[in-house]
Amino acid sequence: MKGALRLAIGFGISAVLLCWLLFSAAIFGFAKTTEDPVFRAAATAHPLLGDAHVAVGVFAAIASVALLIGAVPLVVLALAQARRRPEIRRAVLTAVGCILALVVATAAVVLVANHDPAPSDGVVTALLVGWACVGIACAFGCALAARRGLFAATLPTGALRLAGRCAALVTVAMAGIALATLLYLVELVAAATDLASAPNGPLGNPDVRVSLLLALAVMVAATIPAALGARRAWRGAAI
Repeated sequence: MKGALRLAIGFGISAVLLCWLLFSAAIFGFAKTTEDPVFRAAATAHPLLGDAHVAVGVFAAIASVALLIGAVPLVVLALAQARRRPEIRRAVLTAVGCILALVVATAAVVLVANHDPAPSDGVVTALLVGWACVGIACAFGCALAARRGLFAATLPTGALRLAGRCAALVTVAMAGIALATLLYLVELVAAATDLASAPNGPLGNPDVRVSLLLALAVMVAATIPAALGARRAWRGAAI
């Protein structure tokens, strides 16, 4: 029975973690798109925009706390077994390598961006796209390493059940963020048409409306498999 519990929750929470990493990129896109003062002014004039923006932040905070509560005990328990289990050591080294790769890529972007003379807009865009790709790859590498470490470790039933319930809470928060983003987009298009069609992105393309729509599409695409994983984890926690 414990083996079935471990498999169900392990697959479930690893699926939610991978989906959350993709989802986080969409949250970052939403935040960058709506960070300028003109959006705060629009939120003051149209309260639904402000409420939807706050809801995104609140749900993101809930998901982050749930991830910490569910994942930290598992990580601590797995690391305690790393010395005698090579699989866990390899997983830790993989995660550390991914983090170092992201640090190096970030340092390279900063050096090039601050070079005199300043790089062209095309170079800046290429740097940002490349850095984003490296960041996503490193994040997924860390998540896959965590998954391998999880399955290699011997974990108590209580910690697994807690992680399964936290994974379900993360998925609920993801759905809340997606809904809040949809409400924000609809209200922006309806009440602030000029702002919705304003240029956005490093080169002013696409516009705000399309940028938010793309972020919403990623959110929905990540939430659906996360919900399936959370369902599996929740059922495992009930065993």
